[in-house]
This record gives sequence, structure tokens and C-alpha cells, in this order.
Amino acid sequence: MAQVLAKARRLAAGFAVVALCVLLILSAMNLALWRLDLADCPVFETNPDYGYLAKPEQIVSTRGRKFHINNLGLRGADLTGTVPPGTKRIAFIGDSVTFAGGTVYDRQEFVNVAARLLEDFTGEKFETVNISAPGWGIQNIDGYIRDKGIHGSKLVIWVLPIEDFRRSKTTVTTFGHLPTRKYPFRVCCVLETIRTGFVGSLRSVLLRRRKPTSVDSQRVLTANLEAFRDALSRVVSQGAIVNVVFLPEGDAQPASDPIALASYQHLATLLGATTCDLGPEIARHGGGAVFYDGIHLNPVGHEIVGKLIASCVESSE
Repeated sequence: MAQVLAKARRLAAGFAVVALCVLLILSAMNLALWRLDLADCPVFETNPDYGYLAKPEQIVSTRGRKFHINNLGLRGADLTGTVPPGTKRIAFIGDSVTFAGGTVYDRQEFVNVAARLLEDFTGEKFETVNISAPGWGIQNIDGYIRDKGIHGSKLVIWVLPIEDFRRSKTTVTTFGHLPTRKYPFRVCCVLETIRTGFVGSLRSVLLRRRKPTSVDSQRVLTANLEAFRDALSRVVSQGAIVNVVFLPEGDAQPASDPIALASYQHLATLLGATTCDLGPEIARHGGGAVFYDGIHLNPVGHEIVGKLIASCVESSE
């Protein structure tokens, strides 16, 4: 009996040492993340109409650059119910590319670069509205516009990357790791991201999830085009001037999906919007070099896209 108790004590002591080591490692990781201002993840709220949106009033930093989520759950400065006198609101609509995440400060985002240039071009004062969220598809955007509108914006720029052409409506669970609660420690955000990524990959392997077929892809495209028509019709009916801007994915041009691109261009033109394909111009500026992961823009990419968007809008007026 004494030997059993002694062995149990040794095991307990061993577990205690391991637990202490793990705790110290996690504490050191958390301290490093805090010092580098990393992994301070934004919190999202679910919604049946548009899937999800960032929780209002947050200042977060996922990649070392703090950014602000305003009183409406949109990235950028707070917005009032009425547009300030002498100011015109310009709404940018999009997904994670427009949201920009933590790779750039708010002032570096292409939405603000373009707005500053348009102020120089027109002599007008603009207030930006960034209607976007990571992973949003066209059906998410349509749901948001039906529910919330465009917040009094008179100029709307819908930034449509090629990856959104055939993306289904997303939720916080179908898109990936989007926290719906604030973690007590930054390291928790990293661990949860790793966990959800591992579980998602494992589930795909175990369930042998069927890859989308051409029929599935066409079905999503048809639903997206209908949502695109609905959203644009609502925006135009509110008296806004609309520009639809097509973006590449790395070196993949929007024209690499010609059927989808032509369909979106046709619908936009039919509803009175101006379209602009930035693919060729971005290719001339280095193509994939302006993206940090093949999809999302790096700081140089934001500067380039902001200038290109401003030029497209100015030439269309």
C-alpha cells in the first residue's frame, strides 16, 4: 500500500511539474503576444440576415496594427445618424479585403486612401463607411443592405474580388474562426484558431467531404447574381451613384472566370452602375506582389488599389 501511495505521489508531482511548465510557456507566449500587440482578436455577433458582423466599439490588433470597430460594428470612425453638413458619405462594400484586418492601420486602408484622393479631385469632403466583414459573400452583403441600408451614402463603391464570384453565404461557423466572445488572454485566440483549423481539416478528411461540382458552382453563382441584383437595386433606389470594382486574387485575374465576370458586369451596367476591372492595372504593379497571402492586400497594395479606385471613380463622373 505504501508503495502504491508513493507511486501516486510521484505521478502527481510529475503532472504538477508538466502543468507548471505548460502554464509558464503559455504565460510567456501571452506576454510576447501582448508586447508585439498580436492576436487581440475582434469579437463578432451573429445575425440571421447577414450572417455576422463585428461587435460595436472595439479597438483590436490582430497583426500588430491597431484598428477601430465603430458604433455600428463597421471598421472605421464612429458614424452619426445624420450626415454632417458639408460632408458626403462614401460607402465601400466588400469582404475581408475591404475590411483589411490587422495588416494596415485605419489611415492606410484603401478605402481611406481613395477617399482622400477623391477629396483632392472633387474639392468635396468625404466620410467613409466601410460595410464589410471577413468572409462575407454577396448574399451576406445583400442581407446587410436589406436590413441596415447604406447609412446615407451618396457614393457607393462595391469592391468585388474574384473569390466572391462563387462564394456561398457564410456564417461564423462555415467561414472559419471568428470569435463570438472575448478571450481572457491573447494566447487563447491563437490556440482556438489552431484548434478550429485542425478540427475542420480532420472533419473534412474523416467525412470525405464532397468537393463542389460544376453544378454546385453554377447554383451558387446564380444565387449570388440574384443577391447582387437585389442589393444594387436597393442602393440605386436610394439615390446613390454606384461603382463596382473587380479585384484579382493574387495573379488570378477576374477575367479568368469570364462567365461570372461578364454576368456581374452586365447586371451592374443594367442597373446604372459603373464597372472597373483593376486586374490588368494591378498586374502592371506587380500582381501577386501587392498581396501578403495571395488574397489580402499588403500596405503597398492598399496604396495602389486606393489610387486605382479613386482614378476609376473620377473618370466615371
